[in-house]
Amino acid sequence: MLKKLVFICLFVPAFVFAQSKGEGGNYKAGIGFRAGYNPGLTFKYMMSSDAALEGIMQWRYRGFSVTGLYEIHKTAFGEPQLKWFYGIGGHVGFYGRGEGYGSRRGYAYDDSRPSIGIDGILGLEYVIQEIPFTVGLDFKPYIDIFYPGWGVFDGALSVRYIF
Repeated sequence: MLKKLVFICLFVPAFVFAQSKGEGGNYKAGIGFRAGYNPGLTFKYMMSSDAALEGIMQWRYRGFSVTGLYEIHKTAFGEPQLKWFYGIGGHVGFYGRGEGYGSRRGYAYDDSRPSIGIDGILGLEYVIQEIPFTVGLDFKPYIDIFYPGWGVFDGALSVRYIF
């Protein structure tokens, strides 16, 4: 079931937008991996040259979460291939049984727990049109509003195939 969910959420949109690659540091969509505190998969859809929607599926705390972000992109240092971005969104997660992140603060749980929260993001992204890939570095703090109720500073290196 989880494999089907990953396929539907990440790979189907890639096929839909496959013919819409942009020029000069712009692209229409990208799909790839995030390597960081909470690793996962990422899909970004550029709605315009300066606005994007990003979906992230991460594995953490013996479970997973799905994050949706609205991002604003701006040219950095006068280079059209280098963009800095910031944004806001939210996440829904399901954490597994046992001791996880919360056990360091004295929390342990005996069953699966859902979590809902607010996310922010700030980062840099470099577009390599010739390959075609992007490489990005971001800082993504989030706060769990509904169980377990913690805030965490997340960051990652992302690599995406663009089209």
